Amino acid sequence: MKKLNPVFLVIAFIMLATGGCEKEKSPLSNQPVTGSWHVIANAGAGFNGIYFFNSTTGWIFGENGVIKKTINGGYNWVNQESGVHDRLYSIYFRDSNKGFVAGYNKTLLKTGDGGETWTPVTIASDSATLFSSIHADNDRNIYFISNHGEIFCSENAGSSWQLVYDFDEWGYSFVNFKYKPIAFAMKTFDNNIQKSGDGGSSWQTVDLPAHWTGSVFFINENTGWFVEDWALSSAIHDSVVVYITHNAGATWQSLCSLSGMSFDDLYFADALQGWMTDPVTIYNTCDGGKTWSEQYKSQNEGFIRDLFFIDRSHGWALTNQGEIIKYSGD
Repeated sequence: MKKLNPVFLVIAFIMLATGGCEKEKSPLSNQPVTGSWHVIANAGAGFNGIYFFNSTTGWIFGENGVIKKTINGGYNWVNQESGVHDRLYSIYFRDSNKGFVAGYNKTLLKTGDGGETWTPVTIASDSATLFSSIHADNDRNIYFISNHGEIFCSENAGSSWQLVYDFDEWGYSFVNFKYKPIAFAMKTFDNNIQKSGDGGSSWQTVDLPAHWTGSVFFINENTGWFVEDWALSSAIHDSVVVYITHNAGATWQSLCSLSGMSFDDLYFADALQGWMTDPVTIYNTCDGGKTWSEQYKSQNEGFIRDLFFIDRSHGWALTNQGEIIKYSGD
């Protein structure tokens, strides 16, 4: 899942090199996934994120409460009225009709008709200004986190919400209960991660081998990756390191170091196949993150704002200019 990156516009202009991993290549490093990226539409500027429920139905969302929907895989988009004018950061759908969107100014909206209408949900939050990272666990309970560390949960498809834990600290933007009872939470640009082994009742701080963390992604309760944030780490060393854990975040191993680039939007389809982006390029790995190869480079489409996959064969990228770039795999 993606962490918020408020320095995106700064790092977007700092493109120094496009080298590969410095470590020895694995036998799989020269075997890219069969597939290709193509620009299929322009939905207009002002969108921060992209989300698909299946291969045909998806949404984009962003500034001033804007939401658009597609039902043909991203080729055409239709406006949806959210009823708010706040920046939207995160969206989740339980099925093609029932969904939720979260954002700035304590915004939480719900829909029961695929987004034709959106209804505000009032959440009692003491200090927070922003809700994000909305998703479901393996029992389809829904979670999100506030930027003041409050974790909220609904066990009845969004009819009611409870505060289940409060870190009572500023800066949180990521929470993951997908593999409950293992759960994770993280601040933006921190050097540790919060881990729970009992479904969120208690948490422990796990130090990470990096000064500032960027994007993080887990494929199961044990295996996950994170990449350093280059915009901040470059003050110490002009490179970023990709790390992996095989024991639910207890320890992390360095996979590779890449020089002069800022990476975001980690996604892994399995233990080997993965993607991530820099501001104008989409990279692919076939060996679990040890080596990376350029798979698509934006020319005039703008800077890549978000990346979303439903499986290893269906993916989409969104740029700041509203270009929709679709991936079709094997």
